[in-house]
Amino acid sequence: MNITMRLFVICLAIASLSADRAVTARPSERPEFSGKWTFVGPPNVTPDTPLFKEGVVTQDAATVTFTSGTRSITYRLDVPETRNTVVSARGEKMTLVSQVRWVTHALLITTKHNRGAVEGWEDLLVCSMNGPDELVVVNVAAVTPTEPVMKAVALTYRRN
Repeated sequence: MNITMRLFVICLAIASLSADRAVTARPSERPEFSGKWTFVGPPNVTPDTPLFKEGVVTQDAATVTFTSGTRSITYRLDVPETRNTVVSARGEKMTLVSQVRWVTHALLITTKHNRGAVEGWEDLLVCSMNGPDELVVVNVAAVTPTEPVMKAVALTYRRN
């Protein structure tokens, strides 16, 4: 089984856990994602996460915000879903509806994309620390909204 397939299977297993069965870390044990982050790998991959190639994360008990350039997305941890409106690369407004929760020491973010007539595709991010200054973001995303194909990649960031 190649690494992409293994990542996909791991992410699907995490996502399939229901909220009442998931092991949730206590707030004092949750990792601290706050800081400025720079993408370091894998090589020859364009990072497609809220941090892109470089970004800042701010975090408190109720929110986690990813900012890269002029784009900022805030995920609420204290409500069932978070809505963000963003502008796509083609200039179209998109509504992102996300559900966010802790799974032990990882932050699990599922996001449904709604863009005009094309609605309902969903992506998955899993954010976890891999040491004090290394953030790993596993991204499982639709290749296109209409194809039944998902692309899985693990992206590594270093805290500056």
